[in-house]
Amino acid sequence: MSVNHKACSLKHNNNSNIYNNAYADNITNSNISIENVFSYDDVLKLSRLCGYEPYFDEYTADDLIQLAAFSSDSHSLVGFISCLKPELNNTTGNIPDNITIEITAMVAPEYRRQHIFIRLFQALINTISSISDSHNNCNKNSKINNNNIRYIASIKDNFIDSSNAGTINIKYAYSDYLMSLHNTQEYTEATALYSLPDTLELLKYDDEYQLVSNATDELISSVAFDIFDTHICIHDVWTAPDMRKCGYARHLLSEFIKDWKNKSNYHKLPLILHVSGTNIPAVNLYRAEGFTIAEEIKYYTLNLNNLI
Repeated sequence: MSVNHKACSLKHNNNSNIYNNAYADNITNSNISIENVFSYDDVLKLSRLCGYEPYFDEYTADDLIQLAAFSSDSHSLVGFISCLKPELNNTTGNIPDNITIEITAMVAPEYRRQHIFIRLFQALINTISSISDSHNNCNKNSKINNNNIRYIASIKDNFIDSSNAGTINIKYAYSDYLMSLHNTQEYTEATALYSLPDTLELLKYDDEYQLVSNATDELISSVAFDIFDTHICIHDVWTAPDMRKCGYARHLLSEFIKDWKNKSNYHKLPLILHVSGTNIPAVNLYRAEGFTIAEEIKYYTLNLNNLI
């Protein structure tokens, strides 16, 4: 699958906002067909042409909804839209209310401003609406309330401020951050750290630091990391729910940073991590440890009332 789900970088590159690659303006193109069967290689070629990597896989992938736009004359791939397939409620067979779905899309440069994105988005909405109808336990007479589904996408500020954005009502939702820490930055070991209680043991592995209970071997907190040629990615910073607000995650993170600076063979590589701006405690934790925001991607809600 071409989607990288590891939190080692922002999901899309600097040019990868949905309106930069998929915005449709004032010219309607009826010579376009929307289909759910396509060539993986064709999507890859379009991705390279647009400088954008959407969520995509083979068209048979079960975890994605993927739709392709083809020109009717040459049947060449000119547009693409996708999202992770939402999970159904096990009891009702419906899509849960108030769910958020992130969409990714792109349109070939020579086919932009022809409402292809709008048509793809409408087709995606219709597909999502029909998902629960195919569920064995679903009431066939039930309808998905699309007003309870929030669709989001990353959009650049210049498109928000331009008159081109008038076709779709968009509203800022949240930001994702790529944060980094370099060995040249000043770093002061956290003064709030204290000796661990005797009931906990610090374990250091090649790809994870852990705090475990001496009595039960239960995992209390962990910080995982992957080492690449150009950077070290920190991810899956976790603490057991009933053990939070005790400083354990910060203790592990500080211990890892101290080892990285003083003992690691990889001390010249920067540390990076990905965090949602909605996770304020995590952002504050990383700032306290010296991380700074290296890149921001803003996400906006697309108002369905203007699309359907």
